[in-house]
Amino acid sequence: MTTNTTRTKTMKTTSKPILAAAFAVALGAPGAAFGQGCVPSRGAGSLLHPSIMSCDFTGGTTSHTTTGAGGKKTVTPMSVEESRFRASVGYRFFQSDRHYVGNNEQKHRDEEGSSVVNKSNFIDFTLDYKVTDRFSLALTIPFSSHERSSSVRDANDKVVDRYSTKSGGLGDIRLVGYTWLADPKTHRQANVSLGLGVDIPTGEYDQTDTFHRRKAGTFKTIEKFTRAVDQSVQPGDGGWAIIVDLYSYYRLNERTTLFAQGTYNITPENDNGVLTGRRNSFEQVTGIPDTYSVRAGVDYAIAPAYGLSAGLAWRMEGAAVYDLIGDEAFRRPGFTMAIEPSLSWVYKEWTTSVSVPVTFYVNRQRSVADELETEKTGTWQHGDSAFADWSVLAGVSRTF
Repeated sequence: MTTNTTRTKTMKTTSKPILAAAFAVALGAPGAAFGQGCVPSRGAGSLLHPSIMSCDFTGGTTSHTTTGAGGKKTVTPMSVEESRFRASVGYRFFQSDRHYVGNNEQKHRDEEGSSVVNKSNFIDFTLDYKVTDRFSLALTIPFSSHERSSSVRDANDKVVDRYSTKSGGLGDIRLVGYTWLADPKTHRQANVSLGLGVDIPTGEYDQTDTFHRRKAGTFKTIEKFTRAVDQSVQPGDGGWAIIVDLYSYYRLNERTTLFAQGTYNITPENDNGVLTGRRNSFEQVTGIPDTYSVRAGVDYAIAPAYGLSAGLAWRMEGAAVYDLIGDEAFRRPGFTMAIEPSLSWVYKEWTTSVSVPVTFYVNRQRSVADELETEKTGTWQHGDSAFADWSVLAGVSRTF
């Protein structure tokens, strides 16, 4: 990599810190599995898109004075453009407890106390490395912890008890390479980045816990048994995935930046062999669905001199009904749409960010298994899923 130690003069220094803050919230979770609640959801998301490592949007202008053995001296931090590495920690939380069939909420589930409730926490550790001015690599090591609360019914189909299963640990490690279509040194107003990588099945996909059910025959006694926890709270999905990523931005002016990003995970394997115990004869084995995420919005420099920025985005994420390769094993396909306000702050080599996507549309789509079971039995099948009203994403990163 050629290090550029000469700062460009084409942008006002007050705009540089804020533009990195704008991009700090321009990404959701490149390379992760997407969705919320019963629809598979994994990954906290990277704080900054790795491609931004090649752009001179921040740093280098906020000097500070230190006193040491040699007396006072002025220190100027490296710019993003001058840095080779960036270390990031991302966090995500949501609680899904509202059930949907299609886009119709099953409100009776909440009224009778039968809702399935997922509480999920995700932490991603990401290291970005700028190989050249146009090409960068990102390695993400994810962890998660989950608690899933479910109900037990009696012989009259009345909810008589609740219990929880738990899971967590290392997830599926991701390695992605990104390249700018145009030279970022000469195309600062607008550019497009393409990413291609792999999702490695390092996370456990068959963790087990203790479940409760009515004892066969009497229905008066609740018995306990052990089996794999639900697909939505497994740390990994048990299969490889090809990650395809597209990211673009356009600067309207020194304070305002438009952005758009999309990520799709292609999963060649149909299932991971874990038995589900479900009634649908086409849902006996846990599938590995394709997942996707799309975001688009605007970021605005509220206080450029203080590195403070605000953003507003439209977010869509979910699991596909039909995979590009294979799609008949158990899955809960569907998607959410959300409005995502965000704030970010840049100080020297540090960037922090927080966003709160608020869901405004949900659709639990029919799966291939639903369609096949309908053809087999003659009875309409359309499974449900629980979704979250909102989620919280936060993170911090530092360039080196």
